[in-house]
Amino acid sequence: MTTPISISNIAQYRDTRMSPGNLDFLRLYTTKEAYLIQRGDASDESSCLVVLRSEQRMYPMRVQDGRSMLGLTAVSLSEAIQAVLGRLEIEGESYLFVVADASHAATLTSYDQNEYPVMRVDRVRALPLSTTETATSSGGQEQPNRGLGNAGKSALNKLKSGKQALLKFVNDKMINPTPSMLDEILRLFNPTPTTSDFYYCKDRDITHSTQRHFEQREKGEPDERFFWNRHMLDDLYGEDVDEDMAKPWRLPITQGFAASSELRFDGEEEGEGEGRREDGGRAVLRVTLLSRRGIKRAGARYLRRGIDDDANVANFVETELLLNNDGHHVSFVQVRGSIPFFWTQEGMRYRPPLSITKTIDESAPYFVRHMERLREDYRLKEERPKSREGEGEEMEMSEEEKEERREKESGNVVAVSLVDQGGREQALALSFVEHTLRADKPWLHLLSFDFHRHCRGLNFDKVSTLVSQLSPLLSDMGYCWVDREGKIAKEQRGVIRTNCVDCLDRTNVVQSAISFRVCMGQAMRMAVFGPCAEPPERLVEAIKKMWADNGDAISRQYAGTAALKASMTRGENKWFGMLKDGMSSVRRYYLYILHDATRQRAINILLNQPDLAPESRQASIDDDNLPEEREEDLNENLQRLLKETIDFVLPANEVLICGWPLVNPATYGDQVDTVLLLTRSSVYIAIYDEDAERLEDVHIVPLDQVEGIEVGRPHRAPRVCLRLVTTMGAWTMRPGNSRLFNNVIIGLKSGEEADEYVESIAEQLRVTLEMMRGG
Repeated sequence: MTTPISISNIAQYRDTRMSPGNLDFLRLYTTKEAYLIQRGDASDESSCLVVLRSEQRMYPMRVQDGRSMLGLTAVSLSEAIQAVLGRLEIEGESYLFVVADASHAATLTSYDQNEYPVMRVDRVRALPLSTTETATSSGGQEQPNRGLGNAGKSALNKLKSGKQALLKFVNDKMINPTPSMLDEILRLFNPTPTTSDFYYCKDRDITHSTQRHFEQREKGEPDERFFWNRHMLDDLYGEDVDEDMAKPWRLPITQGFAASSELRFDGEEEGEGEGRREDGGRAVLRVTLLSRRGIKRAGARYLRRGIDDDANVANFVETELLLNNDGHHVSFVQVRGSIPFFWTQEGMRYRPPLSITKTIDESAPYFVRHMERLREDYRLKEERPKSREGEGEEMEMSEEEKEERREKESGNVVAVSLVDQGGREQALALSFVEHTLRADKPWLHLLSFDFHRHCRGLNFDKVSTLVSQLSPLLSDMGYCWVDREGKIAKEQRGVIRTNCVDCLDRTNVVQSAISFRVCMGQAMRMAVFGPCAEPPERLVEAIKKMWADNGDAISRQYAGTAALKASMTRGENKWFGMLKDGMSSVRRYYLYILHDATRQRAINILLNQPDLAPESRQASIDDDNLPEEREEDLNENLQRLLKETIDFVLPANEVLICGWPLVNPATYGDQVDTVLLLTRSSVYIAIYDEDAERLEDVHIVPLDQVEGIEVGRPHRAPRVCLRLVTTMGAWTMRPGNSRLFNNVIIGLKSGEEADEYVESIAEQLRVTLEMMRGG
């Protein structure tokens, strides 16, 4: 019998330790010469951070020395902050970035068995180091002279002699403010619908996975792959810096995702029921999901694709699912990353073509280097003790055989490719296979799984087929298990690397399925539930929710939009915003690219990475000179949208009669957001988002549940609409600017033609219904 479980989700719990009353905060002193930062409970001999305005540099020193140097007393006025991110130079000005607000997102346990909160950055401030600039930027707040830059300030000084010119200058800036690069960088940190998700932990380095953390103990340095503020802390890594004074201020932050849930197990009687602790108390299982986004080749989706000359790939993310129960820790780590050879999506048109830019001879060395680096990062670091039998067997081996055995036992890299093996993604799929064959590494495995073809007709159970194929490799790979004494009893050897084109939606679905399979085995080994029992529903729900939220976060950071709105990962039995890139407005696409170019520049400055052309896309296009959308381009995109919807939504054995791209009349404009498919048995209504980029939902209505087909002009509607009334609900639709004629999309020339088109769709539906119902 499965033990009853109650769950308390602590992902949104705000940590009370951050309050000034508990002294777990930082005290910021501001003077004309410097900033001084110390812990709220700091002693005179502890470390503080002094940031001199004149030198524009951070110095760690003793609190007593820092306060004496600045002439501060114990009663000096100060303000509370939560953390220091570091110093950054932006457009000739230097700023000190501090975390003003943070909230508790997850909880980790260190090798000393203490629990430490993982904090989510909620608000970042930029403190100017210039003695002439006194404004403090905090993101989203209006500041004087914001966006003028050095050139603007110079112009302002010249204009002071003329009052009328000055008034016009100021008014123009107030009406049409130009966001500065400082604003863009603050926008990366401060939560918005499309950015943020930065995390830190004061007492445990979250750049390391559980296995790396317990291997290195307190001796390890942060993993620079996920150390987002490393460049901002350069002042604290100089040769002349006191190591002991500097170390407390080298707080790494990482972009990604963090969440925890606690599941409490209540036995019916003392000593009965799974999950009961040996001392008779109530056991708590903590489930934590952590994603760490890589800083190498970081950036926006269309501007960072594939691999670079240092064998780094775009959108590289390490994701770890961690279970803590009764002092034990088990974790499993996966990674995702862009297809590891040279390819781009260049061009200023909607959905640029996927172009492979280097031959396999040119790119193969970088492909191998990337895979070898992965193996080195996730291989078995130390040989485990062998039994006497194993030692005797090894003595009989030659050195080559021993090396081959060690190479085999140190772990595999398993690449899972989810790109389509036909259509526009086919060249990428084939090239991935060719690169793997050329590499010819016994530890490198490639599994190609055409997600859209296998899961056609919304049959997502097929993902379990892929996971079953991975089972032998997963068994060999294992997972990390740390016992109550903080010793590694079991190690993960190798890693699974998953990708689709964007490494977002399809990747997150498959990674969550793999993680779920491993996690259920771990929970069973930890006696959370028995081998003959079903997994606890609350545990299943917690994992699905965290993976769905993780997918949304990673998608926001790379593509600027959430991945799923009603997601399969959350376990909902319907279609949800993911997987197919349908048609979108060319004008919207251009503006989107321009915003990404600015965001890319901000990321480049933050990480001190080169602003590579043409990937930066410094195009001088604005809303006034965007090219008009050509009718042939629009129709081609609509044709592709219709075909992709048919290919993915309809089951293989379903017979299509007709399909129509339509518009929800409740929305503004003629942007297609609905695809209506008619088959011999059902009506499929596919609902896309406002740009038709992501499929949000699919309603499948059997023909015998259709109650009425209505054609008319709704109240104050300018056009005739079609209304489909069913036992499941009613949907109203109308044409956009195009119609389907002989399976070809052509433009509508008038409103009367559009009204006739609606009537023809209704007639097709009526005739089909009569035929299928026998008259």
